[in-house]
Amino acid sequence: MKTSFSHIEKARITDGPLASQEGERTGAFVMGKRTGDQESMVHMLADSGSMSGWERVIITEYARDGENPPVPVMPHLRLITDIKEMFWDSHESVVMYFHEDVPSAKETPAVYLWKSKRQNYILPQINLITPQNKPDNVIPLPQPSEDEKTTPEAV
Repeated sequence: MKTSFSHIEKARITDGPLASQEGERTGAFVMGKRTGDQESMVHMLADSGSMSGWERVIITEYARDGENPPVPVMPHLRLITDIKEMFWDSHESVVMYFHEDVPSAKETPAVYLWKSKRQNYILPQINLITPQNKPDNVIPLPQPSEDEKTTPEAV
């Protein structure tokens, strides 16, 4: 996990039950996200793993629709990737575990990114993750435009 969260401090929650102090490597963060006309709030809970041995970031996203209450939605891969890069360096691998049936997981969609502080992961070969020789019939995914990228702005 990064040693400093200075690049996202302005999104840190500093009062109330989820408050943490500037400079801590544990805390709650909230930022706005805009994709075209769609607007949402992204909540992140970060834990440096000092007590558990597991670094983790929990990501929840709430879509806004005018005056209606925010609705929880499952974060997309682009958002998950951006947030991974906010909290960990690019050379660090993190995982998402899918536990057996957990009732609360169905109530509010959330993504949990984990990294063990005690052991390194056995990772698949890189060509299994990003094939070097792509078949001709594979359609590349569109790249996000600049206004679709997530930036740490306090809500």
